[in-house]
Amino acid sequence: MTDTSLSNLFHPGNGRIPPYLAGRDVEKARFDAVVRNLSNGTAADGDMIVYGPRGNGKTAMLRHFTNNCACDGIQPSILWMTPKNMRSLEDMTRLMADQDKGLLDRFSPVAASLDLGIARLSTEVAVGQRSSFFQEILASLCARNPVVLIVDEAHNLDPGIAGDLLNASQEIRANPDTPFFLVLAGTPGLVPLLQQADASFWERGDVVELGRLSPEDTADALALPLADAGVSIDRELAAEIAARAHCYPYFIQVWGKEIASCLYDSGENVVSTDIVAKVENHVNDNIKNVYRVRLKELRRMGLLATSVQVARHFLDSGRNKVSLMDMDAIIRQAHMDLGMDAREVSIADTIARLASIGFIWDVSPRGSMSAYYEPGIPSLMSYVVNESLKTDKNLR
Repeated sequence: MTDTSLSNLFHPGNGRIPPYLAGRDVEKARFDAVVRNLSNGTAADGDMIVYGPRGNGKTAMLRHFTNNCACDGIQPSILWMTPKNMRSLEDMTRLMADQDKGLLDRFSPVAASLDLGIARLSTEVAVGQRSSFFQEILASLCARNPVVLIVDEAHNLDPGIAGDLLNASQEIRANPDTPFFLVLAGTPGLVPLLQQADASFWERGDVVELGRLSPEDTADALALPLADAGVSIDRELAAEIAARAHCYPYFIQVWGKEIASCLYDSGENVVSTDIVAKVENHVNDNIKNVYRVRLKELRRMGLLATSVQVARHFLDSGRNKVSLMDMDAIIRQAHMDLGMDAREVSIADTIARLASIGFIWDVSPRGSMSAYYEPGIPSLMSYVVNESLKTDKNLR
C-alpha cells in the first residue's frame, strides 16, 4: 500500500473535505469563472446562493472552493463567517475591520462613531450611515485584494442582516472594478429567509441547488480515494454500495470510513463482498442515528403524521418523483385526513418545511417551467413508515 493511511481516509460529517470531491463539476466551473474575474480586478456579476438538504456536502464543497481559490498567482481574501457572529451591522463591520487593523483610521469620525469595540465616540448613528460604513469598509478591503465573503449556515441569518448583506453586495459590485463575491449557503430554509429579506434580486444571482450525487459520481467518491490508497474495488461492487447509500454524499462517506477501517485492521487491500458484509451493520447503525434525529425533528415540527402519509404515497406507488401539483394533492389529502388546515397557504408551508429538513427535495431542472419532488433520502421514508407501524402495533 501507499503511505496514505486507510484509518484516516474518510471523514463523514462536520464539513470536512472528502478525499475526493465527486461530482459538482458545474458548480466548480462556475465558481472558478468568478475567481478568474476577481483576479483580473473585476466584480462578480452576482451573488452565489447555495442550498440543499443537510448531508449533501455544501460546506465540504465550499471548503474545497476556498482551498483552490486562486488564479494567475492571485489569492483572494476568503472571509468565512456564520450567523452566530453576524447578529448586527456592527458585528459585521467589526469582522471586516479586523481584517486590517489600520482600516478605521482612513474613515471619518462620524463613521468611526459606531461602537465596534475599536472606536467609540457616539452611538447616535443613523441606520443608513451604518449600512454605508459597512459597505465602505468592505469596498476598502476589496481595493487591497479581491474578497470572497462566504456565509455558511446562512439559513440561520436574521432576514434583516441577510438583506443588508445582499444590498451591500449589490452596491459594491455596482463598481465593476471592485473585485467582490458574496456566497450564501444553507439548507432549503435559506430560500424562504431570502424571500423575507429586503432584497428581491437575490434570485437573479447564481442559484445552486445542491442535491444527491449521480450513481457514477457516488461510486467515484468511494472507489477513487481507495485506489489512491492502494486498494482495489470492483466497479460493480462500488456501484452497488453507491445504490445502498442512495447516492447521498454523507452516507457514501460513512461507507468509505467503515470499509477503510476494516481493511486497515485486516491488512487486506481488496474490497470484497465479505468486507461489505462485515461493515454493513456498523454503517446501518450510523444511518439509523441520522434517521432518529430526523424523526424527532419531524415530530417537533408537527410534521410526523403528514410525513408518514407522504412516505406511504411514494412507497406504495413506486414512483421516484412527483410533480408539484401531485405533491400539493398528497399534502392536501393528508391534511384533510388528519383534520388539519387544507388551505393553499398551509399546504405550501408544509411542503417548504418538509423540504427544509431534506425529507423531500425539489429536483426541477434549472430554468424548467415544471416542478418535481423526490424523496430526500428514500430509505428515510421507509424508516418513518416502519416506525409509525411499530407505534400502531404498540397502541393495539
